[in-house]
Amino acid sequence: MNKLLISKYQVSKENAEKYVLMLANELRLPIERKNDLKKIFKYKLNNVDKIIDPKLEIKSVMETGKADSLQHLFDSKDRFLNAPLIIGLATDALGVGGKTIIYAPVKKVNPFALSAVASM
Repeated sequence: MNKLLISKYQVSKENAEKYVLMLANELRLPIERKNDLKKIFKYKLNNVDKIIDPKLEIKSVMETGKADSLQHLFDSKDRFLNAPLIIGLATDALGVGGKTIIYAPVKKVNPFALSAVASM
């Protein structure tokens, strides 16, 4: 019987470090060089003190391909991923049938920014 062997690490340490540095750079955090990956950083988010441990972020990227805290911060700053999606169901009082209503707020978008992203 053959067994499926799955490696514990999905990403190499070097690539995980590069990814954490890239996310930190995009978020404008004071993590700029590999030496900075050995320090623990504190920052404020919505008047709440948060702590980033780059070593834990690198370990998370190596194991799952995703940096836990940094990826959450990065996604929350994305203007498209961050929009709340509201789903509701409209029915009449007598039946179960109805129609699904999906509402997502419309944001003004610079069309030139979209064409630059599309051409990449």
